[in-house]
Amino acid sequence: MAILLVDRVLKRIVPIHKTPFVVGRHSSSDYQLRSPLISRTHCTFDYMDGSFVVSDAGSRNGTVVNGKSLDPGKWLQIQDGDRLFVGHIELLVRIGSRIELEHLLSALDDSATDSSVATHGLPEQEGSIQK
Repeated sequence: MAILLVDRVLKRIVPIHKTPFVVGRHSSSDYQLRSPLISRTHCTFDYMDGSFVVSDAGSRNGTVVNGKSLDPGKWLQIQDGDRLFVGHIELLVRIGSRIELEHLLSALDDSATDSSVATHGLPEQEGSIQK
């Protein structure tokens, strides 16, 4: 299985290529978002017991999944199609086989008539995400 995030505000496709995967404002974040509404370390994605999970890292503005605020430090299983808000940034979770997500990336690249959709390829190796 593979996972990627679709950033609907910044129009980016972000494959999660390793876990843990940190989203935040800090330059060491795996997905860096430069906004005063985003904490230095805002939330973390991981892979536990065969499922993808997310946890708020005690951020000032919180992490919301499908309209529900996460308690800091508590892990929540995420599914394909879940909507996350990290500050004001909306992230759509896409989980599927590597082939399914490659088709999605290809379709998004084909539908982009300009360079407004930034995509980053999936990791080279099929199988589980790097720990």
